[in-house]
Amino acid sequence: MALFTKSGIAAVAVATGLVLTAGTSGAVAGAMITGKQIKNNTVTTKDIKDGSLGGADIQDGSLTSSDLAAAARGLTGVVVVNASAAVPNGGWNKAVAACPGGTSIVTANAWLASSRAGAQVEITATGATAWSPGLSESGDTLTLRAVCAVLPGA
Repeated sequence: MALFTKSGIAAVAVATGLVLTAGTSGAVAGAMITGKQIKNNTVTTKDIKDGSLGGADIQDGSLTSSDLAAAARGLTGVVVVNASAAVPNGGWNKAVAACPGGTSIVTANAWLASSRAGAQVEITATGATAWSPGLSESGDTLTLRAVCAVLPGA
């Protein structure tokens, strides 16, 4: 009895060819393209998957603020607006700080120069108002400081 027949040898040859082809196609598909294989300045933003790069992938000093989205650039046109008002003995007063045109308020705080009493601050989109409490002791000065800026995307 013959171990190998013509049809058996043909079947083994075809099967071996299929196994070799399948085995090498996986190796070819699994090969990674490296940076050495890419010509300088040929990769564009279209070639980069969104969200696939992180800080470690960017060379220090290679980006400027103009490369960032407006929201990431931070505040511009920062202006500090100060206002004050005398608070009479036994009375109260208010100080008003308005942001310059084109800016919005970021924060504000107020204080009394010599009293330990607190001041109340109301912040609106375009400025701030501070009120002193009614003082029973001698007069004081209410000071209000507002920080205004051009907000990102505005």
